[in-house]
Amino acid sequence: PQVSVGDIIDYEVEVVLPPNRVWYDLGYSDTLPSNVALVAMGASSCKYDDGTNCLANANNLSPVISGGITTLGWFFDDLGGEGKTRTVTLPFQVRLLSGNVGDVVVNNVLGYSNETNKLIGTPIALPNANSFDYASPIGSASTLIVGPNLTIDKITSTPGPLAPGATASYQVT
Repeated sequence: PQVSVGDIIDYEVEVVLPPNRVWYDLGYSDTLPSNVALVAMGASSCKYDDGTNCLANANNLSPVISGGITTLGWFFDDLGGEGKTRTVTLPFQVRLLSGNVGDVVVNNVLGYSNETNKLIGTPIALPNANSFDYASPIGSASTLIVGPNLTIDKITSTPGPLAPGATASYQVT
């Protein structure tokens, strides 16, 4: 995908849950690049491979802002194994605040889980990654910055045709 400064970037984290597996304290975190701002976190959805709905929806956790960096979190709690593959989608939107033409905005997400149930209830924010037994490989999405989002308009003080030698003033906005 390509964006300009000021544009909204739509992200969807896809979590594929293979059949017949149990996850304890399953959570995902996404540390946003410093040049974007969170617009919204959408509701998660879950589908089986055949397209029918399933139950494995995540709780959107409160974003954590530290040192100007925002970390998003989703928490599933414990998920029992099912006989079919489930795909959960975690949508969110950010606005590109700054960047140069040709720069690439890279967004990373990580999944975490435990061997046994260690977390009781839904946390307000995802605990420190070191407190989990397992971490997934990093998932990444790259977006190319193609230019600033600029528009230019001009308005003249003298509308219509001008006589030769006449002057007009323009306001550029």
